[in-house]
Amino acid sequence: MEAAWGGGICERSKITAVNGEKRPSRPAPLPTVQLRHELPDGSRHIDWMLGQDPQGHRPLICFRVDRPVSELREGQALPAVRIADHRPAYLEYEGPISGDRGSVCRLCQGWILTWKRPQGGYWEMEICWEGAPGGAIRQHLCLRQEDLDRWSVFLRPQTGLLR
Repeated sequence: MEAAWGGGICERSKITAVNGEKRPSRPAPLPTVQLRHELPDGSRHIDWMLGQDPQGHRPLICFRVDRPVSELREGQALPAVRIADHRPAYLEYEGPISGDRGSVCRLCQGWILTWKRPQGGYWEMEICWEGAPGGAIRQHLCLRQEDLDRWSVFLRPQTGLLR
């Protein structure tokens, strides 16, 4: 998954020299995407997929949500259901899904700039979404596991629309 990166809002890690050797100043960002999944019965939901490696080769951690995570506002919580991991091809794929399971369409894609996973079913991440309505958005998200597959997604106060 390649995106046009320049400076600015969604800037990737910078390269610094340490003892003459170039090293990134922070870990490489991980890809993420939100796909609108339309089912044959006419219902729809959002599949939010999280890359586990910068190249997007490992299976994607996936959540089903009712509305785009990128539209979440401060004070709101978004219920999320952890579903089976998906193939990395979904980072780029749009179209029909085999087995008459409907079709998917990309809503926006982005990069997970930081991802902290302390023990106890609680994650914190900073995501920069590209292609979101209104411009690039940087969000500081928290995910809290409620039970085996149910999670809550909510914003931290530093989140904002960045242009």
